[in-house]
Amino acid sequence: MAGLRRGQAIPGLAAIAAAVDCMCEVKGVKVPKATKILHKKRPNLIPVFDSRVGLYYAARLRNPKFDLDADDISSLLESFRQDLQAVTEEVRNLKRELDATNVRLTNIRILDHLIWARLDQRNFE
Repeated sequence: MAGLRRGQAIPGLAAIAAAVDCMCEVKGVKVPKATKILHKKRPNLIPVFDSRVGLYYAARLRNPKFDLDADDISSLLESFRQDLQAVTEEVRNLKRELDATNVRLTNIRILDHLIWARLDQRNFE
């Protein structure tokens, strides 16, 4: 996702949405858990929309329940990509610094962590 040009479609977006939708049909699996699992398979493509990062993007989608649904995944991914592209240089610099200390994170996971660390759950209550 980090290597995509502006306006370029996210590869496999329909398949990602279908995978999240399929996983969310399993009892106890919602978008956060589905994206955490899928991120492990495609760490350069799928962010983890956990409780904080997911709530941040749900709020940006003006989701009044702040409850992520599998139907939201395309919009969530597109919003995340826009943010990643907006801070590409900063994330690349952080990645270089982390790589130098043998901490291996993808650009996607770096942005995930930055959003998570910056936000407080109380911002959404």
